[in-house]
Amino acid sequence: MSIERLTLPALDLPLDARLHRPAGTAPAPLVILAHGFKGFMEWGPWSWVAERLAEQGLACLRFNFSHNGIGAEPEVFTELRRFEDNTFTREVGEVRAALRAGKALPGIDPARIILLGHSLGGAMALLAGAQAPEEVSAVVTWAGVAALDGLLGFADQIDTWRAQGYLEVRNARTGQVMRMGAGLLEDWERHREALDVPAAVRTLVQAGRPVTALQGTGDTSVPPRHGQQLAEAGARLVLIEGADHTFGARHPFQPEPPSALRQALAETLKASRP
Repeated sequence: MSIERLTLPALDLPLDARLHRPAGTAPAPLVILAHGFKGFMEWGPWSWVAERLAEQGLACLRFNFSHNGIGAEPEVFTELRRFEDNTFTREVGEVRAALRAGKALPGIDPARIILLGHSLGGAMALLAGAQAPEEVSAVVTWAGVAALDGLLGFADQIDTWRAQGYLEVRNARTGQVMRMGAGLLEDWERHREALDVPAAVRTLVQAGRPVTALQGTGDTSVPPRHGQQLAEAGARLVLIEGADHTFGARHPFQPEPPSALRQALAETLKASRP
């Protein structure tokens, strides 16, 4: 197994990425991993997940969204202005860019591309996959957001958001106060139809691209009803009893991976097989 540092061409800014390659020379399936809101590719278990996938013969491409707030320091939010300027459609476009770049990498089987997203990244993976279902073979979500009309839990603050041009959110891990710009709200209002997550699931399933939604029954950030909504749209729902939003994982990553995380990985491997 090897790890490569890559810079992926995207929209107006490139994406910092890591590619975990399995051993061997045969073209490998590729899992593209999209992190969630206030997340980053080096958070908690993502490197561990990528390594385990590579051990099982799947390459894994994990990347930072360009406006997730991470800059030169891989685990520190220093680009707060970019974070403020982020939008849903930008992130969907960047998953599509990672998909295009990943398919073209040497040693990758372009006919076996799996999108994997956590939380908001799950919604972005579904929306990106539905734009070109012929380019993906499956989509897997971990605690995936099923409806963006909740605006990440801030829908009841729209008037304040619009009036002052931003909302402030606290990062529980770092204590930083981070602003979400009104551009995200305006982006949602302009592109509601294109940002319909259940419709994206239906498009993928109708195209023969299976969707698997992994959901912890103890998740209070993205409650189990989101998993049920994805299931109603056609996803295969896998409930992991007692699991929280991160399937027990923390940052920094704990020495012994929790059982819920191992179960999520096993289900992801099952969903990634042809």
